[in-house]
Amino acid sequence: GIIIADTFVSIPSVGSSSIFFIIAAVIFGILLNKYKLSLLLSTSIGIVLLVLSVILGQMYPLILSKEIWIIIMFIYVFIASVVPVWMLLQPRDYLNSFFLYAILFGGLVGVLFSNPSMSLPVFTSFYIEKLGFLFPILFITVACGAISGFHSIVSSGTTSKQLDKESDAKFIGYGGMLLEGVLAVIAMLSVSTLPMDKYLAILDKEGPVSAFSTGVAHFMENIPLLNLDFNSAKSFIALGVAAFALTTLDTSTRLARYTFQEFFEHSDKNEQSILAKNRYIGTTITVIIAAALTFSGQTITLWPIFGSANQLLAALALLGITVWLVGTKRSYAFSFIPTVFMFLVTLTALVMLTYNNIIIHQNYTLAVISLLLSILAVLLWIEAYKVMFAKRNQINIK
Repeated sequence: GIIIADTFVSIPSVGSSSIFFIIAAVIFGILLNKYKLSLLLSTSIGIVLLVLSVILGQMYPLILSKEIWIIIMFIYVFIASVVPVWMLLQPRDYLNSFFLYAILFGGLVGVLFSNPSMSLPVFTSFYIEKLGFLFPILFITVACGAISGFHSIVSSGTTSKQLDKESDAKFIGYGGMLLEGVLAVIAMLSVSTLPMDKYLAILDKEGPVSAFSTGVAHFMENIPLLNLDFNSAKSFIALGVAAFALTTLDTSTRLARYTFQEFFEHSDKNEQSILAKNRYIGTTITVIIAAALTFSGQTITLWPIFGSANQLLAALALLGITVWLVGTKRSYAFSFIPTVFMFLVTLTALVMLTYNNIIIHQNYTLAVISLLLSILAVLLWIEAYKVMFAKRNQINIK
């Protein structure tokens, strides 16, 4: 949320375009689901509205403070979490994909025409004071472009509910991660080809989204047939990144609400408590906690734990799959091997974080969270080991 707000403040046209884009997504969703227009016709109208939202954003940039933008985003994610998926979340994600394809196309083709040189040093050290050693930090820094635990929650919470048939899961899940991997490569190229002083200046004043947008915009302005000027390209890319970040916000809020409700579910459907049934309560609690973290400034304090927690979640997802494969007497090596690797990576990172925050930084909040996550991971691994090996002959997974 803070990153998006910083982007809207530094590039006001992106903020107003994002608002127009949300309206366009709602219109698209209503046309497709309520008025039953064909997907082709609805998509054509949606893309026109998408382009129109970019143009209107350029014409009417919205200049607001960072705090006001954050408040607006919290109001948006609350609404997005409680309305039906077809009305906002699904059409936004669908139309966002066209942003992604455009950025991927522009970035890849632009690299070929611009033929950039790497400006950042290829290697500095095996140890960086603020981060730690190359292993395991490299593997928890390049997160979503390689493996992401958050995606396992999204896959089970929302993606699986939108598939036409089970066989689509492989194409969508695997294909989606391949695209994310390509995007990760473009992201690294976009900043590593900027001069070091320029990169650090943009990062300090405008944030990481602007740094990424600047790099890719330099690629795209070199594509002969597009005839894009740098500022237009940068605004378009920043809008695409902001649009995707907003989908992360609304999806995260919805998934947090699901998780909260599941804590209070009863096996008897007729005896569900209001906490399990009422989507507004779970959403309100999620938004209040997120807002408290954001406005207290504690998000920066907790940020170092994000990579480790995300990759630990990936390890747990792989562990769950491995247990299921063992229980159903299927081949499990292809998921077991990366499970072991991810556990080694995340546990090493968490132990290092615990040590650094106790001895060096004296950040006891982070140290306690890191320690608790480490203990949780070990306990789950022990339980999984019992299921997979010690009780392999007695297991009965339905």
